[in-house]
Amino acid sequence: MIGDYLNDEEREGARELKNSKVRRFLGSLDLRARAFAGLVSLLLAPGGWKELDNHILYNKKEMVGFLAGSIIQNPLYYPDEGNVEFLSTGAGNWLGFDFRRNQGFQTGVYGPLRGGKLASFLIEDIKDNDPQQLTPTGYLNLFDVYHMAQMEFPIMDYLVKNGLVSTSTYAKSFEKAGEYSQFKGMLKELGIAEKPIFEVTPKGNGLVFLVEVEGEKRPKESVDFAPSWVPAPSRY
Repeated sequence: MIGDYLNDEEREGARELKNSKVRRFLGSLDLRARAFAGLVSLLLAPGGWKELDNHILYNKKEMVGFLAGSIIQNPLYYPDEGNVEFLSTGAGNWLGFDFRRNQGFQTGVYGPLRGGKLASFLIEDIKDNDPQQLTPTGYLNLFDVYHMAQMEFPIMDYLVKNGLVSTSTYAKSFEKAGEYSQFKGMLKELGIAEKPIFEVTPKGNGLVFLVEVEGEKRPKESVDFAPSWVPAPSRY
């Protein structure tokens, strides 16, 4: 699968935006004006106020991508109300679970589980940072044209290569999130404790997204922990 990346000319254009306060201000102002126009159209539409929480101007915290420690894979096993659930999606898509989403934010539009195409922001200012160096939550500003100019739709290998994501296992990621003791038996019984997954690094904190594609279905299958049944191994 081929991703959509910035070329050298586009990266240079982003650097010029950073160095030109006027262009950066006007470009960012245009982004906000477009978002505000969308908000007005939403409110004027019949029943539009019901969708208010889905608008980025009203819920700025939803501009933050997966927090550090989030897991990404397809198919994906994830914790849900004391159980281990199983979810799969179409080829070329990914599923992610954010262990810290409900801790770091109050109730918002999106829960800890998301799915879709990979999107990321390898911002020039943090591009060369060590994977273990934390990017502050909320650092990314989708109303900053300099940041938006660096949006990419990569493949997973690109994220690993640039330190936004690392390889891990369910056991390691669950343990890091403080969830392993509760789900240890389930993970082992299902045979997935050492199964490889991808984990968002401190550097990738808030910079990795899964963008849903309208019309695509995400079938969900509940996996109740039962020693007599283990789901067939997934191909990742």
